[in-house]
Amino acid sequence: MLDQNADGFGAERFPQENRVVADLMKKIGDIEGDERTLHKETQAAADRQQAEMERRMRGQIDDFIKKEGEKVERLKQKLAGLPGGQGSLGEEIERARDSTRQIRRLLAERDLSEAKTEADRAEGSLDRAVDHLNEIAEARRSRKPSAEPERDKRADAVGEARALAQEISDDLAKLAPRASDAMTPQEREAARAQAERQSAIGKRTDDVAGEAARKLGGMPGMEKAESELKGAASRMRQAGDSLRRDDSKGAATAERDAADRLAKLRDSMQDRQMGGTSHQHRDPIRIPGADESSAPRAWRQELLDAMKERAPERFRDEVRRYYEELVR
Repeated sequence: MLDQNADGFGAERFPQENRVVADLMKKIGDIEGDERTLHKETQAAADRQQAEMERRMRGQIDDFIKKEGEKVERLKQKLAGLPGGQGSLGEEIERARDSTRQIRRLLAERDLSEAKTEADRAEGSLDRAVDHLNEIAEARRSRKPSAEPERDKRADAVGEARALAQEISDDLAKLAPRASDAMTPQEREAARAQAERQSAIGKRTDDVAGEAARKLGGMPGMEKAESELKGAASRMRQAGDSLRRDDSKGAATAERDAADRLAKLRDSMQDRQMGGTSHQHRDPIRIPGADESSAPRAWRQELLDAMKERAPERFRDEVRRYYEELVR
């Protein structure tokens, strides 16, 4: 590895803050790589569970989807007659309509678990819509306490739609097997091990977030590094919780989101170092340690690609020589 202090190179030509940023970028890249490796394993487990659930339901699912599709269509028609638009009531109606569209799509894809989630969301939106209508009725009574209360026809329609959404949710709950039911004892044990690995990766991410707060706090363009790392760590904790509940699908989604957040942060930090030049996303490449005698081929290629990026004019020659030395 190159001695960056030799011949006046490194400390004299590059500010200390650049070395701090580079060190944190390496740690973030390592964490991202580990998170993506874990995500691949978790996603594979989720795919196996989904296939097993479909196998168990084969033969009964077609008739079920047809019947539920008819209920979803009735729900869609009821919601179509309700006012949408702005305001709390209108927003909840629009959310229920969107969830209904999602239910229909997910049923066609035979994803009963996600369809149940959307049915629950539709029911929750309509619950809140009922609350808003009750508030509107109470406000009218307070303005005209002696008048005969006027029946809001919307309340009947919203109540009927809510009952139908709840019925769809209950139907899906009865038919859709739990993901844990499709897991073997070996898969449950593997999920527990993945949860432990996820906890360790999350701990490293929290540690790097603390380091970023200490070392990058005063650097322009680095103000969000700590919060982005904490956000990724939070998603990792959610993934670990999902793994402990045998929810590989939910864990895989959280793991992918955490890795994507780290990639975005890493790219923004690289942009900052290179003077704001935009970069295409690259998969994380581990930087070799000081005890390695030569740079791995993938890392050499990463550096050679980076050399093609346009550096600030006053640093162009130094950057070129820096990369040339690193890949020797």
